Amino acid sequence: MEELEGMSVASVINLMPSAKEQISEFNRQLKYELMSGREEPLKLLAKLKYIEKCVSDFLKDDEVYEVFTDAMNGDKRFEGYGCVFETAETGTKYDYTGSSEWNEFENSIKEIREQQKSVETRLKTATSKTPYVDSITGELIFGIPKSSRSSIKVTLK
Repeated sequence: MEELEGMSVASVINLMPSAKEQISEFNRQLKYELMSGREEPLKLLAKLKYIEKCVSDFLKDDEVYEVFTDAMNGDKRFEGYGCVFETAETGTKYDYTGSSEWNEFENSIKEIREQQKSVETRLKTATSKTPYVDSITGELIFGIPKSSRSSIKVTLK
């Protein structure tokens, strides 16, 4: 990491936008610098991915989460810093496996999903020379529509 020249890590964070309006302006300026050639595209993308990973890992840290939770002082809601902070239950899980009725449905669903995947596999191989015969309607299907999207995959080393 490059020297921060007397700056703390938190002071670097404090340079970032701290209001919705500032986010738009920050992104507009960053886009201008990229589009005008002032920033090397892949280098900027790498830095943004490192920032994204930094923030994600930091927010997943249990000790950090505990400090944030403690700062709520038991309150369910706090407004400040241009945000609304709310304590909310998330990620509730139920274990239905103790129910034989639920297990029967789950097994049926799995079986149907496997049949569906088998049909999807056959449909993917259908071409103008090798059609797929729909087992229900008897219809010949000569290839199916397909769409895809490309993006740049970034792997941090």
